[in-house]
Amino acid sequence: MTKKINYLDSRGQVRNKIGIWLGSNTHQAVLHTIKELTANSGDLLMEGIGSQIIWTLHDEKTVEIFDDGSGLPIEGETIITKKDSKGNEIHETKSNVELLLLTLFAGTKHNGLDTGEENTGTNGVFNTILTYSSKSVEYEIGRPNGNIYYCSFEEGFIKEDLHIIGKTDKTYTKIKYTLSDEVFVDNYFKFNEICDICGKQSALINKSITVIDQVNNLEKTFKLENGIEELLDKLINIEEKIYENIIIKNNSEQSIRYDNKDYTDRINFHMVMNYTKEESNNIQIEFLNRSELIDHGAIQEGIQDGLKRSFNEFIKKKGLYIKNEKNITKEDILYGLNYIVDFKSLHPNMFIGQTKYSSNIEYFKQFMINSIVQYFEIFSIENQENMNLIINQILLNKRVREKAEVNRKNIKKELEEKITNQSNRPEKYVPCRSKIPSEIKLTLIEGDSSLGSVKLARNSYDTSILPLKGKPINPFKSKLDKLLNNDEIKAIFKILGCGMEYKGHAIKGIPKFNIDNLQVDRIQIATDFDFDGFHIQVLLLGTFYTLAPELLKQGKIYILYTPLYVIRIKNKIEYKNEITDTLLAYSEQERNDIIAKLNKENISFKETRFKGLGGLSVPIMSKALSEKDIILKQITMNDVEESKKWLELFLSEEKLKERKDYIETYGDKYFDYSLFE
Repeated sequence: MTKKINYLDSRGQVRNKIGIWLGSNTHQAVLHTIKELTANSGDLLMEGIGSQIIWTLHDEKTVEIFDDGSGLPIEGETIITKKDSKGNEIHETKSNVELLLLTLFAGTKHNGLDTGEENTGTNGVFNTILTYSSKSVEYEIGRPNGNIYYCSFEEGFIKEDLHIIGKTDKTYTKIKYTLSDEVFVDNYFKFNEICDICGKQSALINKSITVIDQVNNLEKTFKLENGIEELLDKLINIEEKIYENIIIKNNSEQSIRYDNKDYTDRINFHMVMNYTKEESNNIQIEFLNRSELIDHGAIQEGIQDGLKRSFNEFIKKKGLYIKNEKNITKEDILYGLNYIVDFKSLHPNMFIGQTKYSSNIEYFKQFMINSIVQYFEIFSIENQENMNLIINQILLNKRVREKAEVNRKNIKKELEEKITNQSNRPEKYVPCRSKIPSEIKLTLIEGDSSLGSVKLARNSYDTSILPLKGKPINPFKSKLDKLLNNDEIKAIFKILGCGMEYKGHAIKGIPKFNIDNLQVDRIQIATDFDFDGFHIQVLLLGTFYTLAPELLKQGKIYILYTPLYVIRIKNKIEYKNEITDTLLAYSEQERNDIIAKLNKENISFKETRFKGLGGLSVPIMSKALSEKDIILKQITMNDVEESKKWLELFLSEEKLKERKDYIETYGDKYFDYSLFE
């Protein structure tokens, strides 16, 4: 039987294969639309056409971009020349609106080698992708002929044809869109994410970009006069720099052959770099024609090789290696290194794929190597003292890293060792009898004081216990190696058996996170319900957020609630579908409701207040832990991100100004100033 032949038209190609065009259908792809449109508008501003870009967030799903450039040439028609299936040249007349908004690979930019334009995109696909992948999109364009044109689309189909809606003496393009939930998952926009993109682009085009959040009444304008140098200082902790920014610039020409023609590619770059004492949160960004190379490629390889060659030669020349010490590696070069590169080229196929996340043009790499080696040949002579500062920091980092690798081998051995008997259990860990991961609940409890009652009250078949020693380490402020060496973290992850990750990446030398290896079904955190207990909860959740975020994403982590009040009465009554003389209240509100009910029915009672686990008797604890009565709150990624935001605001040294502003604005809601009256 002949198989059915399937066919996708342009709309189907975009909606069913969005990953080809935007890399995925996830939130990253949603944000990619912001990058593409900002870059397209930036092309005009870089040419001196227009002066500003404005993004407006109407709601979490609807955004609008405005630029005062020349406006998309959407009116009129274009005669296109193409060849039919027999190779004969034919001519067709198509409307510009069809070509620009409904036709893949049709646009005004295709070969910068011909025009000399350093454009962010040359394929002419993005506006078409936006049209087809949006739930709704509106184009409003002011053109030099004085007309304002408008058209709109829904789910990739025309809603309103192109027509004139007014007159103007200005030129501009305004695009308002809501992406389709049928195409994208995690489909939403956030003010701070748009700001991050626009702040970077402002540094590259040296023009004003404003972001407005109409929902939360926020507005931020970016205009970084000193470009990427100012941007790098904004992104790193300046106090950690060991030397002022190093600025490297160079340009060259490269003969290439493209589309059976000989061309000269005019390439140049501007790089700002420095070293800091800290490894975490290093900024390493390459922009190629203002597109951020998320997956890096040839340019980063050139930076690594150039720096390695330059620094290794200097170390050997000055005899700075100790006896039998290995040479510095690329990893040593990247440790503590911060840089931003603004690289420009005319090559029409400079990116790997439409997403523009990487480039593998070999002469880009060689150009970077040569430029960096030449720069540091002079720098090491003219700035020998500062060169020594950099090299000493690299060697210090290298030796710390090598020591950490030895430690990690020991940690790996400890984490991979199966818990088979008392001799290799974490200290004070109380296992359960079940060996089936899908049955086991790991209960993390605050301190030793409640271990006895929890141990006697639990279901010993499926509930294991690990008591914690005071407050856990702060995962948001501690370095990775300090986290890995923490005894409690090692104990928790040894029990879990699932490995770890850090910022979405595997940790060198440590078992890679794998949810399939998880040895428990859920993790339940039980603390006292006071400020210390809440702090412990946040720090534990932060630990999972930092080292195993997938556990939060898959709903494996819970807060376990225990009674705050035990209210006893003389005669039994019906409460929560059972006959009992012991009523448990898990909150102040529940306690008040119970007492109001008892008073109303003229029932005498005696209440006892507990702050958490320590004072609960075994019978009360048994009831609180039983599957029938247990009260759990599942913790999501949003819960942790919200907690992290507040922790950073009130504890981070980098948030001094934000903390002061918040206290000045909202302090009266939390503090009783009458104490000073």
